[in-house]
Amino acid sequence: MNNQIFDQSSNEYDEWLTTHLGNHIHTLELETLFKSITINPGQTFLEIGVGTGNIAKELLNAGAHVTGIDVSKNMLDVAKQKFKHNEIELHHMNADKLLFSDSNFDSTIAFTSLEFMDDLIATIQEMKRVTKKDGQIIVGFLNQGSRWVNMYESEAMKGSVYDYATFYTKDELEKDFSLPITSYQETLFTPPGLLDDCYTTESNTFYQHQNERGGFAVIVFINK
Repeated sequence: MNNQIFDQSSNEYDEWLTTHLGNHIHTLELETLFKSITINPGQTFLEIGVGTGNIAKELLNAGAHVTGIDVSKNMLDVAKQKFKHNEIELHHMNADKLLFSDSNFDSTIAFTSLEFMDDLIATIQEMKRVTKKDGQIIVGFLNQGSRWVNMYESEAMKGSVYDYATFYTKDELEKDFSLPITSYQETLFTPPGLLDDCYTTESNTFYQHQNERGGFAVIVFINK
């Protein structure tokens, strides 16, 4: 993973979330995540690619105990500002070489981070290793074949973080994880390129009924 590109964009992501489109997409992603999983009080989570801590914050608010890792020190510095002392554990660490013991976490989550891993298979093996048997492994990902990913891969996005991304389909991730699936849900059906006020819950539902492939999806595996 190119650490420098994420160090350089550590503040830009949170700024994007304050825009109408950024907030809309983030809200849809969170709704899909929490439709897919149930969190018990004290449940331990490891987040792979914690970034600036936005997903970790939501997990924490839902009652989870969260540990986050990231390769970007700048991202981690931004994340630390969002939490009280000892409220969360944050570590500068590579996802394909996790410094945790086997079966250490109830659940492991990667939220739009597997796209940026240099060694996907090694990262998957590490996620499986540190997750307890019958624990959840949750993947939120940018859905290959959707119009959103087509845009991310277009010439118009050259020079962005997406230059460093590899996008996956559900079938590809299912094959690579080789674990039972308990939930699969898509969202972000409204296509890119519309005016800001076109991005609403109603438009998302409308385009879903047009058989549009969702730009974002959450898949939940059970570790065996």
